[in-house]
Amino acid sequence: MSRRRAFHLSLAFGLAALAAAPTALGQSGALDKVHYRDADGKVVAVDAAITESAAGVQLVTGTKALISPADVFRIDYGDPKGIAKVDQFAAITLEDGRDPVKARDTYAGLLKKAGLAAPERTKRYLSFREAIWAGKAADAKTGAEFQAEAPKAAEALAGFARANKTSWEVWPTARAAARLYAELGDHAKAAALLGELVAVKGLPRDLHYEAALAEAGALIRAGQRPDAEKRLDQLEKDKDFPATGPARDRLTVLRVAAKAGDPAKLDQVVAKVTDPTAKAVGVNFLGDAQLAAGKPREAMWSYLWADVVYNQDKGEQVYAVGKLVGVFEALGDKDRAEQFRDRLPRVR
Repeated sequence: MSRRRAFHLSLAFGLAALAAAPTALGQSGALDKVHYRDADGKVVAVDAAITESAAGVQLVTGTKALISPADVFRIDYGDPKGIAKVDQFAAITLEDGRDPVKARDTYAGLLKKAGLAAPERTKRYLSFREAIWAGKAADAKTGAEFQAEAPKAAEALAGFARANKTSWEVWPTARAAARLYAELGDHAKAAALLGELVAVKGLPRDLHYEAALAEAGALIRAGQRPDAEKRLDQLEKDKDFPATGPARDRLTVLRVAAKAGDPAKLDQVVAKVTDPTAKAVGVNFLGDAQLAAGKPREAMWSYLWADVVYNQDKGEQVYAVGKLVGVFEALGDKDRAEQFRDRLPRVR
């Protein structure tokens, strides 16, 4: 057998296998493939019939578990009507992240090709992946290129979140948009979007509290301290809000930051709390206060704590690394400023 004939036979068998794979390419009645992080943080994929809501993704078959919106990152629908099987597979192959711009453009092209007549589920699927990859494409940029791309990506993500408040995707898109707004220094927009996320009906209670705490932090940075204190008061009065643990630690830190942001008091509260994310919030606000007081070298050490030690929360680490770029520029250390600017895509 010639090598050319062998190649064509191999290709034919490969395409036949893809066409027969219900979870990858979507035959009628096929199961959906849910990609998510399990309790150990391991990325797993499960084939199941599902239902979707702001509460998460409910597996109707198999373990019948409810997966939190914070843990789900992608669903490959088994039967997304309006998309050719080969086109869906081609888009899925781009999910490795090596070319975010191509992934974004591919999903945008599929959405346009599907048209207005496509089922809402299909349009939501394609719009979500387009918005997510628009964010990832912006995340890969630095400097002026990031400043040009990030506003468009943030608006795409925020627009999707606002249009899909009854689906699990509202959580990842709203949070991604808020982080981009924060990096751009538009904390008012971040706070407004997070406030809308807090109001989403059906959101899991822990995520409701997380969104409310993030909103309070954004309000403080936007100079809206009374509004931040009002949100924190609401959490204090909520009988279900945890009396101890990470959320309570974060609220404790934000209380101090909302009052005045006094460096000495912030330093004390960081030492008091035990949750790493709460400590990251505290040292970032401490760095902000030190910068405002004209002490960039002290701020440098605070932000470094959030970057190197208390780096469990991506949003706080990204904020710290971004601030370190400006701090080193203020200190006249252009080499380190460039070093941290280059690190931003890796920590986002």
